[in-house]
Amino acid sequence: MLFVTDKKHSLKEIVFQKHLSIKADELNILTGYIGSSTIEEAHNLDIKINVVYGLARHSKLKKVFHSDLCKLQTKQTKVYCPEILSHAKIYIWKYRKKVVYVLNGSANFSRSGLETPLKEVLSEVHPASFKQFSDYFESIFQSSKLIDKIDFDKFGANEDKFSDTRGNSTEGLELDPNICISYSLYAKKSKINWGHGNANTTPRDAYIPIRKQDIVNYPQLFPEKADNKGLRYNDNAPIEILWDDGERMAALLEGSSIIDGFRYPNKISSFKSKKIMGDYLRRRMGLTEGKFVTRQMFENYGRDNISISLLGEGVYFMDFSV
Repeated sequence: MLFVTDKKHSLKEIVFQKHLSIKADELNILTGYIGSSTIEEAHNLDIKINVVYGLARHSKLKKVFHSDLCKLQTKQTKVYCPEILSHAKIYIWKYRKKVVYVLNGSANFSRSGLETPLKEVLSEVHPASFKQFSDYFESIFQSSKLIDKIDFDKFGANEDKFSDTRGNSTEGLELDPNICISYSLYAKKSKINWGHGNANTTPRDAYIPIRKQDIVNYPQLFPEKADNKGLRYNDNAPIEILWDDGERMAALLEGSSIIDGFRYPNKISSFKSKKIMGDYLRRRMGLTEGKFVTRQMFENYGRDNISISLLGEGVYFMDFSV
């Protein structure tokens, strides 16, 4: 049987609920990329989970992402990084050490992989092939170490050479071409004050703008959208945000901007409510919920933009520090 995220079901529901319909006490996951908020949600599952981040060494972990993943380690949920690189996506359920169910496909263990409509698939593996998949998982797993035990010099990115990402002057510094500095968050009826305009919003709502020049200059950050506009369930890509203060946030790449005939997102908003981002940004600035934000308030805070970079597939780091 083939599974896909659509209007009726999501791959996340399949993966998170499968142990309830079969007898299983352990879930082993091999994934190319991972999302920290997806791992955090997995803490609520009553099952032991081992997640092997197959491309950790290839992706060159940033310190902030490594630190966040280390914090997510629990007795029930462990994250591993292997020496042997793997782009495979395999989900193996066990009961008393015996494999009882396997899914294989293209979906990473992240919001982007499990929740983006029609993007990825997972299919059931026939029991006759359980041993082959289990043996492959074990070969990668045996080369792994717990994420808080890895040699960071080998797995981590060299971030020392890059500039500060606060939107300050960077004269004389080498700029990181993978960090986008957003346009100003100030506007009277949009952006941080989205809820003070005429849209169907509340005063607490906010979004981060994405300009056409951001898409052109940082194509890896803002991927093209599907062309089936109007299908709301398939029109906004789910992502995960890790903020500089450690806050994790589910979000969407939404809206529409046309460049050379192709559709791209024009804003980033929080999910499941637009007010989550609005409340968060105002809280960082020391303001009350829903307050109209002026230029002077941004000047008092010390910045009016956000630094955006990619930690992994569908996982973004955002810096609003001063």
